Amino acid sequence: MESKLSWDVIQEILLRLPVKSLVRFKCVCKSWLSLISDSQFAKSHYELSAAPTHKLLHVTRSGSEARSIDFDASLNDDSFVVSLVPPFPKPAGIRGG
Repeated sequence: MESKLSWDVIQEILLRLPVKSLVRFKCVCKSWLSLISDSQFAKSHYELSAAPTHKLLHVTRSGSEARSIDFDASLNDDSFVVSLVPPFPKPAGIRGG
């Protein structure tokens, strides 16, 4: 499987997924099966999921933007902002912004 993401980025993404998803993703390719089955990966996954976080997810009332704020990040680190495109029309009564 050829990917536009580096192997390190793929590993970091997989480390943050729930176990149920990881079990399903074992069939993506042999390299993912090998990684997910590795005991060191399992240990790293457990340690990451058990670590407390100090993050806040703020979603605008319109639901068009979300901002993840990490309270442990340095002051120079910008918050992560993503624009969301809802796959469905907004419910009645919700106004923008």
